[in-house]
This record gives sequence, C-alpha cells and structure tokens, in this order.
Amino acid sequence: MDAPAMLLMNGQSQPQNYDDLLKYLIRYFLGEYSNNIFRLSDLASAFHKVILASKDPSIEIMWFYSAIRFHACNPNILSYQSKLMFTIKLLKFLNKCVCSSSVVKKVVVIAPVLYLLYNLHFDFSTRDPSLRKEIEIVIEKK
Repeated sequence: MDAPAMLLMNGQSQPQNYDDLLKYLIRYFLGEYSNNIFRLSDLASAFHKVILASKDPSIEIMWFYSAIRFHACNPNILSYQSKLMFTIKLLKFLNKCVCSSSVVKKVVVIAPVLYLLYNLHFDFSTRDPSLRKEIEIVIEKK
C-alpha cells in the first residue's frame, strides 16, 4: 500500500484528494482479493477514516465501506442476533454520515442496509417473532 493510504490507516495524516485515495483503495482491495491475502478490517478502517474526515463523503465511498464492513464481519457464521446488531450499527453510522445530505443521497446510501433489514425480517419471521418485532421497530424509526 502506498504512503497516503498507509498514513491514513495509521491515523497519521489526512489526504487532500479523496477521489484518488478511493480509487487506490478499491484497486488495492481488488488486487489483494484476487490473491486471497487481504484483511478487510484494515480496509474498512481506512474507509471509516475517509468518511469521518470528509464533510460530504461520496455515495461510492459509503457503499464500498458498507460492503467491506459487511463482509469483514463474516456474515455466514454470525447468528441472526449478531447480524441484526451489526446491521443496526451500520445503519446508525450511515444515517449519521448523511444527516445533512439531500434526501436522495440519504435514500441511496441507506437503501442497501434497509434491504438487508427487510431480508432479516423475513428470516426471523419463522425463527423468532420477538426479533422480528425488534427489526420492525428499527425500520419504523428510520
């Protein structure tokens, strides 16, 4: 990884050009992914810092961050309750990041996470009605 991205990941510096950093991090991710030698948690941390440092992070950064966070948590081995807690935490973070953005951007950024909640809702319908009710409460609040 080059110096700006490493500095960002180590919290030492904030880059001036987020588009270049985004492009680099995505290329890095794809390259490492094809070699099976990457750690998603490091990449998620870098994107988290980019989002927090930006006054208005782009939709692409928010989507990519969401995807990385989701896959870094290993959703295939999580319990349903853990998936729900992770999804709620991600939804709250994204909602906080786009609170001053346009309505369209809010919907575009949060829609994939709401889709995940919607799918969890149907999974819980047959497994645990109390968890289904909890998801309904979260969806109604957003």
